[in-house]
Amino acid sequence: EPTNHLDASARRWLGNYVGEYDGTVLVVSHDAEFVRRAAESIAEVAGGRLQLYKSCSFDKFLTERDERQARVVATVEAQERERKRMQGFIDRMGAKASKATQAKDREGKLRKLAVEQEAMKALLIGEQRKPALTLARPPACGMAPLTLRDANIRHPLGSVDIISGAQLEVLKGMRLILRGPNGAGKSTILKALAGKIPVGAGQRLEDDRLELGFFAQDLAQDLPQDMAACEYVADTVRSADSSITDESCRTIMGSLGLIGEKATRLIGSLSGGEKARVALATFCLTPCNVILLDEPTNHLDVDAVAALLEAIGKYEGAVVVVSHDRAFCEAIEATHVGYVADGKISVAERTLRETDFSEEDRGVVNVVAAEESSSDSSSTLPEPSTAAPAPTRPQKPKRDPEAVKLAAEAAKLAAATAKVAVDAAIAEAKAASLDNAGTPPPPPPPKPKPAPPAAPQAPSQRELAKGIAASAAADAAKRAALKKEKKVKVSKKERAEYEIIEAEVEALEVACAEAEAAFEEAKSKTAKKSVTQQMAMADAAQCARKAADEKLERYLELEDLISKADAQ
Repeated sequence: EPTNHLDASARRWLGNYVGEYDGTVLVVSHDAEFVRRAAESIAEVAGGRLQLYKSCSFDKFLTERDERQARVVATVEAQERERKRMQGFIDRMGAKASKATQAKDREGKLRKLAVEQEAMKALLIGEQRKPALTLARPPACGMAPLTLRDANIRHPLGSVDIISGAQLEVLKGMRLILRGPNGAGKSTILKALAGKIPVGAGQRLEDDRLELGFFAQDLAQDLPQDMAACEYVADTVRSADSSITDESCRTIMGSLGLIGEKATRLIGSLSGGEKARVALATFCLTPCNVILLDEPTNHLDVDAVAALLEAIGKYEGAVVVVSHDRAFCEAIEATHVGYVADGKISVAERTLRETDFSEEDRGVVNVVAAEESSSDSSSTLPEPSTAAPAPTRPQKPKRDPEAVKLAAEAAKLAAATAKVAVDAAIAEAKAASLDNAGTPPPPPPPKPKPAPPAAPQAPSQRELAKGIAASAAADAAKRAALKKEKKVKVSKKERAEYEIIEAEVEALEVACAEAEAAFEEAKSKTAKKSVTQQMAMADAAQCARKAADEKLERYLELEDLISKADAQ
């Protein structure tokens, strides 16, 4: 896991360096983007087996792995059908003297098939149990449970402040993401919030009902190595809630994949990922109204990260996150974003934006954004006073109502302008008709001599009004035509076809997989199939694939047709 603790720039550099390195490198990593840059062959550990994908990029590995599993599944299903067929023959014909020889022959083939079937089943990667997490319900607290005011912070081993004048107020229900390059002091700020290190000048203020949870990036490594996993979880959570039973601890550990003997093993004998899950189990069972997460995705696989995100999404307390994992940060749905650089922290009430993940990730873009947001940041604390307004709970980002209002006013103004022009044109036409009615018509003027073509003049107000009216009429006609558009109709035959077509697609896909598996087997040296036989099997596989694709296209066509008809 070489990318743990690294920011985006360092991850990018390391991936490119390893990818261009001429020697041999063996890497264990859950970081998909790093593996894409660094690896040219993949070895996957799954189902108790090691599968090698040589000269294979990460994306190609994902595709080939699925194809391998599809072939294995098709082969196992075909073997099972053959086993049932032979067993049925033996059951029906075994007692008949005339068929005894054939039945005995099939018994021998059945034993051989059983061995082949077991070997093929061993290649199947079963559905792994996905972890599930639920954070304990947060206890009640004030609207600002935790605050740093004008705080100077330094590393426990340092002699100089790395953060000065920190103004940070953690509000009830807040989702705060702290961004910044490696070494800027993000983790140190979390430790100061957690009270793990004292602040120099300034204050750390906390609500009397504060219940704080802190998941540090090295928490899994700090666990007692000579203690059983379930014993540690139970002892730790009971210090906060004595009513929690062993069964509750076992349940949450089981939901994280720590089942059976893994739950009773010594923590020192567990893998890094299993230790992280022990720490997560403790974290989930302890009720907190503010949780601090420092690089929580370290040592966690994709499924565990997804479970943690789902739990945070349902959690109603405040969350402060330090992470270089962009996907994780974006999934948090931040209400506030902070940036740490050059000994300062700036916090703004907003969602994440592209500049928060600049290409260099070293403050080149974000320092400017931080300076801009610092001037109008709502998170900057006011001076102490008796009339200070009570903080309000931040809401998840919504559509800007001011922008909606401005758009509506602009539309009204355009409509009013068009109406004024039309009214003016009508008034002008009425005035002209009245003038003509009170005076006799003038004599016809003499025919003028042909004049050279004049330059085109600008349209008059009447012409503009006519144009606007014509445009409005055209729009109205267009809307009327759309309303009269013929409705999409679906026949009973098409609906009946749609009811069964999904099963037909699945059946054709299975047949296709079987044909392709048979062709792959025919190409092997052990099959000893002739070229003619191989060509015939290739044609059969191609025909099966074409039939499956055509049926799938028909399925998609019917689905689109029925969805349109039902939406009318």
